[in-house]
Order: sequence, then structure tokens, then C-alpha cells
Amino acid sequence: MGTFPYLLTLIGPTGRTERLEARVGTGATFTTLPAPILKRLGVRLCWRARPAVADGKEGEWPMAEVVARLDGQERTILCIFGPPGSVPLLGAPAVEAFLLTVDFVEKRSVPKEQVYLTVGTG
Repeated sequence: MGTFPYLLTLIGPTGRTERLEARVGTGATFTTLPAPILKRLGVRLCWRARPAVADGKEGEWPMAEVVARLDGQERTILCIFGPPGSVPLLGAPAVEAFLLTVDFVEKRSVPKEQVYLTVGTG
């Protein structure tokens, strides 16, 4: 595991955008973005969650959906409103939403091989 930087554009509900450097962290369940950035974009709190935090702190975190753009593709991703000054972190589900996987040797995201599975009818 590990992290590396990736350029990300966030798109608010009014179309306002903000480009930032996020760390890609595949060990993270959620994307975490600084609350002041989300508020500037007009992203509104949707619900609260109680995820485990790597440093052992417990708490309830506000969450929302936000549109993100990576490499020209746009997806809606779930994110936690992080504390002011926190490092933006792109979690595993967001990376997967863009159909990417991580090459930790080259420290980059790469297109993921697609697999389509079905369950037999018996």
C-alpha cells in the first residue's frame, strides 16, 4: 500500500469547479476532502457516518456526494467532509468508480481490466 499524488477536479452543484492535488490511498474506504473546499463549491451534507479512523480517533463525520473529474471522466463519488487543512485523499471506491487500478511501482493510476460476471440460472 501507500499513497501518491493525483490531480482531481471537483464540480459543485452550480457547476463551480476546483482543481486540487489529492493523494490516492487504496487502503481508504472513503474519499476525504477538506470541508472548506466542499462548502465553497456548494456541496451540502447528505448524512453522517462513523467510520474507523486510522489514528484510532472516533467520531461522526459529515458525508456527501460530489462530482469529480479525473483524466477527462466525471463520476459522482462519496466523500467525507475533512477538517480544514486536511490532505485530500482519494479512497479505493472512488478510484474504482473511474475504472482505474493503482500501479504503486510507477506511482500512477492505470485503466483496470474489466471483468463481467454472471450467475448461472441453474
